[in-house]
Amino acid sequence: MLFHSSVEIFSVLVAWTIFIIAWNTEKYSEHRHIYYLGIAYLFIGGLDFIHTLAYEGMGVFPGYGANLATQLWILARFMESISLLLYPQMLHRQCPKVRVFSYYTIISTLSLSLIALDLFPTAFVVGEGLTLFKIVSEYIIIAFLIAALINIREKRNGIESILEKNLSYALIFTIFAELAFTLYVSVYGFSNFVGHILKILSFYFIYRGIIVTNLEKPRENLIHTLEKSQKRIKDTNKFLRVINSILVHDLLNDLTNIRFSIELIEAEQEINTLGIAKRATDKGINLITRMSDLETLIGQEKELRPASLKNMISEILTNDVLYRDIKINIHGDCEPKVDNAMYSVLDNILRNAVLHSGTDKIDVRLEKNKKKCSVQIKDYGKGIPDTIKVKIFETGYSSSDHEVSLGIGLSIVKNVMERYGGSVRVIDTLPSGATFILELYC
Repeated sequence: MLFHSSVEIFSVLVAWTIFIIAWNTEKYSEHRHIYYLGIAYLFIGGLDFIHTLAYEGMGVFPGYGANLATQLWILARFMESISLLLYPQMLHRQCPKVRVFSYYTIISTLSLSLIALDLFPTAFVVGEGLTLFKIVSEYIIIAFLIAALINIREKRNGIESILEKNLSYALIFTIFAELAFTLYVSVYGFSNFVGHILKILSFYFIYRGIIVTNLEKPRENLIHTLEKSQKRIKDTNKFLRVINSILVHDLLNDLTNIRFSIELIEAEQEINTLGIAKRATDKGINLITRMSDLETLIGQEKELRPASLKNMISEILTNDVLYRDIKINIHGDCEPKVDNAMYSVLDNILRNAVLHSGTDKIDVRLEKNKKKCSVQIKDYGKGIPDTIKVKIFETGYSSSDHEVSLGIGLSIVKNVMERYGGSVRVIDTLPSGATFILELYC
């Protein structure tokens, strides 16, 4: 009796703990129908609790003998096996918790009423052992458990992998436990003892599945989300410092040049100075545009969608007079998953080719290779020296010696491509010039 009571109390506590966890964490769990298992095990635990009190020798229900405990056992196992069998079907149905709770209340009340009114079939006869009803019921329960195991394995895509794995183990141990419970003649027999040991293992795995699915994994997800948010905040602060330094230094210089040029024009009527003012103004406008592009990087991420790069380039060329006198050929097309920041990537590379290479021709080749999109943008200017190829994608890098002053333009290109999971690199165009190669996922 001590062993049996200990085993059953353990299983009852586990069942009720499953209910408490599943009921209170359902709205935080990715596995939204976990409450169904919780409600089921609340009532299964209730039947097991009454079964424990009714066990032979406990003296709680005098006059009933071992038959009452066996009947309650059959009821609890039928409820458990059918609940696990139906569980995968609940994944795609909307059934309020109150309604599920009501169903189990009605079924439990009717079942206990049948026993109280002596309308439930006899399951155990003292001196003879298990009745045919009990043995057949156990095999039916085993069949339900096997069907539940197959059903859960087939529906694994809809069930959290950790939960599916632990439920499978629990079902296997329960099947063997029920086989053991078809063999005993005495409620104190060895097969009864083995069956209860297997029951402990079964409830352990069910408990483990619920705990990991609803408590441990959400906690790990929360920690991962917090770490990701902290990294994003650090990256954002880094970008903001870059913006601040460029606005303070580069834009201030441009505005100073503009003011100085205006003063010269006013004082000496030097028309050539208008070119200096115009270039400084263009550079300031371009810088502010890049600031807007950078905001896309540090703002809220948007869903990436397939987009035609050929259409993007055509739109860029149409809307900017910078490209009016440049011959630009576009070959092919591909549609990688991008957002509006891709406009900045293409515009930056095309703009740098026009402004810094001295080219009068640009070839753009767009190719799709399996799941990747390759973009080659070739200019035929003076090229980029090997000494600075590895540096041009660094934020704010400039080299006046080679007349390369890219600000944060190519840094934006690099950061956007990394956000897409792609890459960017530059190689020489023979006999002269540079080729930027982009690779993205379609």
